Amino acid sequence: MATPLPPVRLLLDLSTILSTQTRHWIGFSGIGDCVVPQPVLDELNFLVDRAPEPGQEAVARAFARFYPNSHWGVTSCLATGPQFVTPAGVALSKQARINLAVAQCACAVAQDNPGSLIVVVANNSALARQLQNVRQSNLCCITPNMLVQWTRTQQPPTPVQQAAVGAWVPGASLARVPVAATRPKWETRPQSATPRPTFSPDSAKHSPNQKSTTQPQPARPSGALLSVLLSLTLLVVLVLVGFHLVAPQQFNQWWQKLGLPALPKS
Repeated sequence: MATPLPPVRLLLDLSTILSTQTRHWIGFSGIGDCVVPQPVLDELNFLVDRAPEPGQEAVARAFARFYPNSHWGVTSCLATGPQFVTPAGVALSKQARINLAVAQCACAVAQDNPGSLIVVVANNSALARQLQNVRQSNLCCITPNMLVQWTRTQQPPTPVQQAAVGAWVPGASLARVPVAATRPKWETRPQSATPRPTFSPDSAKHSPNQKSTTQPQPARPSGALLSVLLSLTLLVVLVLVGFHLVAPQQFNQWWQKLGLPALPKS
C-alpha cells in the first residue's frame, strides 16, 4: 500500500522549465503547488530576449505567456549554512550560482513548510547531490521526466515515496535570509482581485488634515444685472438730452454747477 503523501509543493529548476512545454506545466499544477525560485525567473526573463539558442528563447517566451495566469508562486527566501559557503578564491559560473540559489531556496521553503513535502524538480546532478547533503527530511529531488511520468500515471516516483515515509525532523541549523522579491518585466499577474484605482487630478482628494490652497473665485455679475445697468444708463442719457433741448439755459447752469466742462454750443 502506497504511503499517503503530505501536501506536495513542487520547486522547479531552470533545467525543468527549459526541457518541458506548456502542456507539461499545466499538468504539474495538478500534482501540487508549484513554486519557482526568483533567480530562475530572473534567468527566464533574460532568456526571453537574449537566449543563446532559439529553442531556449521560444520556451522562455512560452513561459512568459503561461506564468501570469498560472497561479504559480515565486520564492525569494534563501537558507545559509556551511554547505552553501563557496570556498575562497573559487569563481562560480552563472549556472553554478543559479544551482546554489535554488538549493538555498529549497531548504528555506522546506523549513517554512514542515507539514509539506518539498519536491525539487531538476535535471541537474550537481544540484541533486547538494540537496542530498542537506539533512531535511521533507525535502527530495526528482528529474523532469519523473515528474512528467507522475502527472500521467498519478503514481509518485520512488524518491517521493521514500521522503513521505519519514516524519519531518529539524535538520542542520540553517538561518533563512529573506531577499526582496522583484517581478520580471513580463510578470503581469494581478496581486489581488481588487482592481487598483487609477489616479487623476480630478479624482484626487485632500486628507482631513490638509487645507485646500485654492482661492475662492470672485462672483461674476449675472446677465440680468448687466441688462438693468445698461437700461438705467440709457434712461439717464435720454433725460439729460431732453432737459437740454427743452431748457438749454437752465441745463447749462446746472451743468456748470457740477463742475463739468461746458458743452459746445449748437
